[in-house]
Amino acid sequence: MCVVHLVNTVMKRLFAFGCSLTYYSWPTWADLISQEFDEYYNFGVMGCGNHFIQFTVFEADALYGLNKDDTVLIMTSHPFRNDTFVKDNHNFLRWQSRGYVYQPCNEDIYTNHWHKHFWSSEQGYMYSWLALKSVTHFLTSKGVKFKIVPGFSWSYNGSPMECSDEQFISPYLAQIEHYLHAKTPMYSWAKDNYDTSEFLVFDNITDDHPTVKMHGEYVKNFLPEFYTEKVADSINFLHNQVSVESHEKNWLNPNFIKIRGAKTGSTANWGYMQSSRPDITTNFDHL
Repeated sequence: MCVVHLVNTVMKRLFAFGCSLTYYSWPTWADLISQEFDEYYNFGVMGCGNHFIQFTVFEADALYGLNKDDTVLIMTSHPFRNDTFVKDNHNFLRWQSRGYVYQPCNEDIYTNHWHKHFWSSEQGYMYSWLALKSVTHFLTSKGVKFKIVPGFSWSYNGSPMECSDEQFISPYLAQIEHYLHAKTPMYSWAKDNYDTSEFLVFDNITDDHPTVKMHGEYVKNFLPEFYTEKVADSINFLHNQVSVESHEKNWLNPNFIKIRGAKTGSTANWGYMQSSRPDITTNFDHL
């Protein structure tokens, strides 16, 4: 008699979304977790915000058809980022990595005129609320396994930040926090729990992005279901591989490349030393 052994052939796919806390020159929380998955796509882009995250979640579904066998992990960005997909100084279309709209380095783009006529902190919260609400309901309707955790603080002492009308924006903030599966933001958690000397220094400037060890501890504390033995065993090795000579060395580190997620769709040109042209030739096979 022939005995047939049924083998589970379902491929486990991980899709990660966020900013530089999710995709950076050294391994992030998402890269560490990815080691337990068969396929891994990282749609994170440095300096981008929550509208960008909303867009790329829907884009990933159009490209890959998110389903109940997939895992989606989102680390939210800062509410005060303005996402644009325009041509850069080299005339290539791409998501612009501008970061915080109130940063002094952005004054030439986000002028007083722009702030007066095209921006408010309230709007930043409203767009972020729309992003989290739509993504939550969308992924839930498709039966996709997902978690949303905060990258940055959403409030200061329980109140909205930089807002002229806190009463108006408070309901939006309350719903934003409702959609989060963890309440502790990675960025402020790292700042509060580690000494400045534990962050990496490049050219005498401290890089305030969490280190590999910090990413690992965040997973352990706030995404414990993904903190497996394999993940735990890799943290010290990967942490010790980081070079403080240059970010380029880290982008090119073969051990980092091995676990760094694929970048596709409108984020394709954010893969280090990849084409400057987004891979928009991939068909949207899924409605």
